[in-house]
Parts: sequence; C-alpha cells; structure tokens
Amino acid sequence: TTKDIGKGSGLGLSTVYGILEQNAGHIRCETAPDKGTAFEIYLKRMYSTQTHSAPPITRDELRTDGNGTILLVEDEDSVRRVTAAILRNHGYTVLEARRPSDAIQICLGTQQPIDLLLTDVVMPESSGPQLAAELTTRQPNMGVMYMSGYSGDNALMGKALRDGITFLQKPFT
Repeated sequence: TTKDIGKGSGLGLSTVYGILEQNAGHIRCETAPDKGTAFEIYLKRMYSTQTHSAPPITRDELRTDGNGTILLVEDEDSVRRVTAAILRNHGYTVLEARRPSDAIQICLGTQQPIDLLLTDVVMPESSGPQLAAELTTRQPNMGVMYMSGYSGDNALMGKALRDGITFLQKPFT
C-alpha cells in the first residue's frame, strides 16, 4: 500500500486475490521481519488468434444517459465521491450515504421513489444485504446492486448472487 499505517480499507490484497481467482491465477508471498514482503503474481499466458484489431471504442460511444434516483451507500469517502460523480455524469440523481443509518434516514426523508440501492457489501453498522432487506420494505420497487472489493466467494456475496442480485466487483471504472 501507499497509505500510512492504519489508513486505507485493507481491500488491496483481497481485490488482487479476487481478480486472480477469477482468471485462474495464483499469488505467492514471501515475507521476512525487517526485510519486507514480496508478492509474485502468476497468470496464464494468452495467445491471440485475432488477425485484425477492431477500432477502439471511444468514451462517448460507451456513454448512455441514465435517469432515475440511486441511493449510493459507501463508507469509503473517496470511492463514494468518484462513484457518485460517474453516476451523475451519466444523468442519474444520486443520494449519498456514508453509513447504513444515513441511508435509512435518507430513505425515510425523501418523497421521491428510489430506483436503485447501490451499496457496499461490508460496512460498519450492518451489511449491504441487511440494509437492502430493511430498505426494500420501505421502497418495494427499488432495485438492489451490491459492490465490493472482496473476492466473489464471500458468503454474503454468494447468497446475494444466488438470490439473483446484481454485483459490481471493485475496482471499477
């Protein structure tokens, strides 16, 4: 990490592990006191059979103008700010909450319907699935999408995926 001791979310290595697991890769770690830690990452070599390349897709071609209201619940300030900016840039109204209790207050205080709850899975106070269960009783037409930097075999995410909930793996662009 590049962050100070005690700072950061602690999701860096679990994110790397999740990416490697999804791509049949492996990670090796060597550590020694006062020497540091080294990680070696192994991925399968890929050979391209493509004889020509397609023209790159531009950012404008990817853009779709959205509409509707999204309740974004993310305890990491920088992730929440960037995610909200991306969504607003694409036309969505974004209600931001740092904690599940903030999200509940926003849900109780708004007269407008919330179209989507976009929530981190692991947060202080309660989990994303617990928050979704509570908020969907208040807004039954609200969709739910989870996001997390933990690998896909986490028990909470596994249940969410089995229940047909949409999942967004961090990091994302």
